[in-house]
Amino acid sequence: YVNDFSTYPGEFWTESQGAYADGPSSDVTTSNWIEDGFANDGTTGAARMNIYSTGRDEWLISPQFDLSGGTYNLTVDAAATEYASSTLDAIWGEDDYATLMVTTDNGSTWTELYRWDANNNPGAAGASMPAIELSGYGIAQFAFYAESSASNEDIDFFIDNFSIAEPPFDPPTWVGDW
Repeated sequence: YVNDFSTYPGEFWTESQGAYADGPSSDVTTSNWIEDGFANDGTTGAARMNIYSTGRDEWLISPQFDLSGGTYNLTVDAAATEYASSTLDAIWGEDDYATLMVTTDNGSTWTELYRWDANNNPGAAGASMPAIELSGYGIAQFAFYAESSASNEDIDFFIDNFSIAEPPFDPPTWVGDW
């Protein structure tokens, strides 16, 4: 499965708002996530969240996946720039972050899998998140959550190429002589 965000937000993806600890609200179907060009390159083909201001608690939620049939890896590309079409690396405020979350109980609880913040900035050039192995998940749903609780730094955070796939086959290395 790949969502390259060429059609935003992607088939069966949804948006919501809600606090990190509470998860997305079932009553809210919009957020401040929008379509944009990855790292401000163009205007389409990625998802962007402006992480700024107070009360930002925004969710971009994937469809559900049945991962019980094998071993899968989740990967995604991320970038962070200064606000307003900038191509400069983002300067994150202490309160600013974005996460990749997972639920296996239909959204009752969410667990953080990966975090981007001042200590883990993908920068304006963008970076691929290290692959996360999804063994043992069964039915799972993923979400990107972004939060800002103070009006300090003003950044744009981007995601693209969300992928769930079987890991590539690595052939064994020959160690003997014939």
